Amino acid sequence: MHSPQNIDETQAAKILKRNIQVSTQCCENLLQMLQQEQTFLKTRNFDQLDILITKKSELLKQLEQCVIQREQWITSIKKTSGTSIQKTSIQDKNTENTSSAEVTASFALWAKKNNLADAWRNHQTLSKSCQHANEVNGKLMLRNQATHKQLLDILRGNQGSGALYTEKGTKNSGPSRNTLGEA
Repeated sequence: MHSPQNIDETQAAKILKRNIQVSTQCCENLLQMLQQEQTFLKTRNFDQLDILITKKSELLKQLEQCVIQREQWITSIKKTSGTSIQKTSIQDKNTENTSSAEVTASFALWAKKNNLADAWRNHQTLSKSCQHANEVNGKLMLRNQATHKQLLDILRGNQGSGALYTEKGTKNSGPSRNTLGEA
């Protein structure tokens, strides 16, 4: 990608349009991977899940690079073109640093001005879909871990970890153990 220095706004718009396209394609691929991941989590296909996680990690690195490049361009555009960045409620009013939320807000305004608003909106929608799918997968993983822990506890003879009362009426907070069998 070109350097943000000494480039006119039309060229910058073309470069950022390409960045949004690449980023959108990454999001589309990521969403497909997250859907596959969800299937693998539901079916407990951990071998395929390991392979998918490696691919997903590579894609996330590529997506992160797009974001970094876009933020550098936007920051440069803000400085060179005198584009006014409106204060957002997300921005920390006590700092002079450009936050990621501020850069995103300024880019939305700049994108509208340079006919990139539809592509940017599409990208934002896809990003939110990816976040949602990732949250769902996280919940599935937690549920799988809890189920796995319960099964291990049963095999180990643990009956639970909740506080129970003994026959003397005192509270017993430690897990009780009953061995199912010994070899």
